[in-house]
Amino acid sequence: MAEKDIVMNTMEELKEELLRTIECYYIVDEEDRRVICGNTGLISLCGQEIMDLPFPEALKGSPLLNLFVQERPESNSLNWELALEGTENYLLVRNRWVELNNRTYRVGAVTCAKDIIGLSRELSGLTLQYQEVIQQNRELLQDLQWSAFHDHLTRLGNRNKYIHDSETIFAGEAKIGILNLDINNLKLANDRYGHDCGDRLIRQVGSALKQLEEDGSSYAYRVGGDEFLLICRNCPPEYPDLAADQILEMIRESNRAYGIPPCEIAVGTALREPGQSFADLEKLADDRMYVCKMQMKATGYSG
Repeated sequence: MAEKDIVMNTMEELKEELLRTIECYYIVDEEDRRVICGNTGLISLCGQEIMDLPFPEALKGSPLLNLFVQERPESNSLNWELALEGTENYLLVRNRWVELNNRTYRVGAVTCAKDIIGLSRELSGLTLQYQEVIQQNRELLQDLQWSAFHDHLTRLGNRNKYIHDSETIFAGEAKIGILNLDINNLKLANDRYGHDCGDRLIRQVGSALKQLEEDGSSYAYRVGGDEFLLICRNCPPEYPDLAADQILEMIRESNRAYGIPPCEIAVGTALREPGQSFADLEKLADDRMYVCKMQMKATGYSG
């Protein structure tokens, strides 16, 4: 077989394969108003009569007649949609008019849009689900990040947050004040009155510290079960003792509402001296808190 014939046969086979990919196609002789070429998809859609009779007779009374009666535009090309009443189907139609040997032909291709629309809806649904999952993951990540640096009971910073801030914010500050606070007899309250009572005592201290955070220069932390810290930047010399008095007054006020057992705390304060390391400042406040606790025990307060 000559190379030219092989090429022609190959092209014919490729054309046939191409036509198989088109769901429904036809060629109409506009003068005879007949379909002179159509595939099985067209016959399935319109019936065998479309190949045997002029299309006005074959499709009389059928909405499918609209496939073949569209007016020819000046561009000789028309893309449009045909909705089939009583069904969810849409036909996506492409037509082109061609002049050959003094006759007019219309070449058409039709795609049923039911599957396309269904797929589009499924993809839209999957996209929405994907967006919801992304949002849920984002919220979960935010929750995890918050939990890593906060105490859930008081919503204050936790020990991790305190360590981070002490290394990144407080270490280089010259005017730093520290309050070290410890709840007296928290374990005894848990054992005698239950953990709900112990949680209430913790929240009382946390609430008082939270109010002092509102000035924007103070940072409050729950660093242990019954241990709290309040750090003040740009701290005036009188502030640590004033803050301690405020906290004690707020706790006394809340005790009046809650009753027995009352929340009692020991407080130690310290103000950074020139050349003093932050670690030494922290230890000084801690030592003073324990002195306070011992004094409270000696004077009859629970310790």
